[in-house]
Amino acid sequence: MIKFVITRGIRLDVKKSPLNYTAVGDSITAGVGASFFSPGFVPRFARLAEESLGRRVVHKIFARPGALSGEILEAVRSPLVSSALAESELITITAGGNDLIQGLRSYQLTKNEKDISSRLHISAEKLSGIVDHITEIKSDSAGPYMVYLLNLYSPVPKEETADRWIRKFNKQMQQLCDRHHFRTVNIYQAFKGNENDLVAMDRVHPNDSGYNRIAEKIKNTGYGLLICQ
Repeated sequence: MIKFVITRGIRLDVKKSPLNYTAVGDSITAGVGASFFSPGFVPRFARLAEESLGRRVVHKIFARPGALSGEILEAVRSPLVSSALAESELITITAGGNDLIQGLRSYQLTKNEKDISSRLHISAEKLSGIVDHITEIKSDSAGPYMVYLLNLYSPVPKEETADRWIRKFNKQMQQLCDRHHFRTVNIYQAFKGNENDLVAMDRVHPNDSGYNRIAEKIKNTGYGLLICQ
């Protein structure tokens, strides 16, 4: 007979090994903007995954507020993070937000769109490197796994030029995920028009409701073959 354990109101199959979840990224992965003692999206998604999959989810976070895409690529390639990714069935990546913010600050001074486009172009290249590295280290993986890339929402939703380049960047990200095991999580769509409800007082990071919405969007993106285990 299958044995279950009830934890936090969730029924978990104790005969199945826990799922490993590694989250890598910037301040969004770190949970900046959440209220004191409130979690970011990573613990929230881990709990939702436990509810959906009926297995305990053990999560690790490798994140630094302010990290650019190139720095996140360096982190992903490091032995410590690579080892965690190789052992994980669930992976989330946030990258590009700080590259965007740098570009926006320059654009506000110069009104030259290249200040945005050049930084997002570099970010897309680094993101491609992240996807390629994860694909390489997971090439010998016998079991199913899912990698979720969270796309960008606009910290200045009324700035049409920024919004246009963000949509172009998100389209490039979608193309990167046109492969098995990788999916884009459409945070842009979730936040568009809802910024007052989902963005913190700093007008950059998600608030508690925003992080909850992100976790739900990842869950709704699906678990691939993990749901069959």
